[in-house]
Amino acid sequence: MGKIKEFVADHLTDIIIISACLSFIIGCWWLYTANRTANDYNNVTDTVQSAETDNREARQQIDSAAGKVESAEKQLNRSIKRTGEITERTQQAKRRVDNNSKVIGECEDIVSAGRRDTAEARGIFADIDKANKTDGT
Repeated sequence: MGKIKEFVADHLTDIIIISACLSFIIGCWWLYTANRTANDYNNVTDTVQSAETDNREARQQIDSAAGKVESAEKQLNRSIKRTGEITERTQQAKRRVDNNSKVIGECEDIVSAGRRDTAEARGIFADIDKANKTDGT
C-alpha cells in the first residue's frame, strides 16, 4: 500500500489533470447525447405538428370539395329539371307545328278546290258568253 501512496503522491497532478480531462470528456458526451435526444424529440414534435397541420388542411379541402360537389349536384338537378321543361315545351311546339301543318294542308286543299271551282265557273261563264254572243247577234 505504501507503493500506491507513493505513486499517488508523485503523480497527483497527473491524476488530477487526467481526472479533469475524463470528467470534461464525459460531461461533453452527456451534453451531446442530451442535446441529440432533445433534437430528436423536437424533430418528432415538429413532424407530429406538421402531420396535424397537413391533416387539418386536408380536412378543410375535403369539406370544401364536398361543398362544391353538393353545389354541382344542385346545379345538375336544376339543369335536369330545366331540360325536362324545355323538352315538354319543344314537344308542345312540335304538336302545334304539326296541327298548323294539318290546317295549312286543309287550307291548300280549299284554295285548290276554289281555283278549280273558279276555273270551272270561268268556263261556264265563257260558255254562257259564247252562247249569248251567238244568240244575241
